[in-house]
Amino acid sequence: MPIPIGILAQAGSGVLGNLLSYLVIAGGGAGGYNTAGGGGAGGYRSSVTGENSGGGSSAESPLVIGTNIVLGTNYTVTVGAGGTPVDNQSSVGGSGNNSVFSTITSTGGGGGGGYAANGANGGSGGAGGGAGTAGTGTANQGFGGGTSNGSQGAGGVCVSVCV
Repeated sequence: MPIPIGILAQAGSGVLGNLLSYLVIAGGGAGGYNTAGGGGAGGYRSSVTGENSGGGSSAESPLVIGTNIVLGTNYTVTVGAGGTPVDNQSSVGGSGNNSVFSTITSTGGGGGGGYAANGANGGSGGAGGGAGTAGTGTANQGFGGGTSNGSQGAGGVCVSVCV
């Protein structure tokens, strides 16, 4: 979906002088199947003042209009979908898809491991199923996944909330 940045800048929404704040969240991972781990949350990148970015990191720098963003240019925004579910106990749930705005990419969440399968790496890692290990999270976007106790597991979570 193209966004006419010139209109956004003139409206003043999300713009501080010549700076453009952003919040880009990727699609979450799907959980595994049967005594499986949960899927990880999609990567979370924010430059909003007072907010953290994912993984507990500080907010990122806003985009500079005229340097990172050119007025009058349409920018495509890609909204990442969630991961695809699986129906095989040894499979890993599908990882979420990336979300992109300009030069900012948030990584899709890792899929959760099925029975005794490892969770996938992602924005936040997917949990390992059964005896499987957790997937890792992407730095400054999310956390690593949890582990399952043989019956359930939790994926990594994003701790910041945009209000």
